[in-house]
This record gives sequence, C-alpha cells and structure tokens, in this order.
Amino acid sequence: MAETKKRVLIADDEIEIREILKDLLEDVVEVTCVENGAQALNELGSRTYQLLITDYNMPEVNGMNLLKRLNELGVEIPVIWITGRSNPTLVTDAWNEGVVDYLEKPFNLDQVRKSVLRCLSMI
Repeated sequence: MAETKKRVLIADDEIEIREILKDLLEDVVEVTCVENGAQALNELGSRTYQLLITDYNMPEVNGMNLLKRLNELGVEIPVIWITGRSNPTLVTDAWNEGVVDYLEKPFNLDQVRKSVLRCLSMI
C-alpha cells in the first residue's frame, strides 16, 4: 500500500513564488497554494496540512497576523517563513510565534527543499 503524501500549504501573494515552490516540491508532497493569509486560514480550517510555507507581506492577512491567528485558534502546524522583509524585530517576532525556519528572498531552491524535508521528517 502506497504511503499518502504529506500536504503542504503555500501562502504567498506572488504567483511566480507559488509556482516555483509548487514545482520544487510537488514530487515529494501534495501542494496547495493560496494568495494570502485569509485564504490560508480558510484552507487550514477545511483540510489537514503538515506544513505551512508563508510570506510576510500579503494583502488582507499578512504572515505575522496569520501566525498569531493560528496560535489563537490552537492550530499546531510547523511554519516556514519566506520573506523579502528582513529586520531583527520581525525575525524575533516570527520565532516567538512558532516559525521553525526563516528564509529570505531571493531564496536558494535547494535550501528551501532541505528545509521542507527537514520539517516534514520531524512529524
């Protein structure tokens, strides 16, 4: 019996980023992509995912507000944060909200894949 692929949710408002990440990961995981944090919250409420990859700067609900809302709702999911915004306060806040890895744009595809596989191996 074949093992079911783990599910990864990608939340990023840039279609190019979503497509790159989906192409990078879809051979090892089932990938669902959404455009913002509000859509991510809806998706996480309707399906079970083993990992969330999210951007910081998104319309409606940004990455930080998404993390805070997930914590308020008691949703436990590993989160990889990929963003072009880097400042020490933001990084510290992200770690405090439960981010398991933090990668800056432009990101290295090999680094992203290794991070995803590492996170999923801990589940």
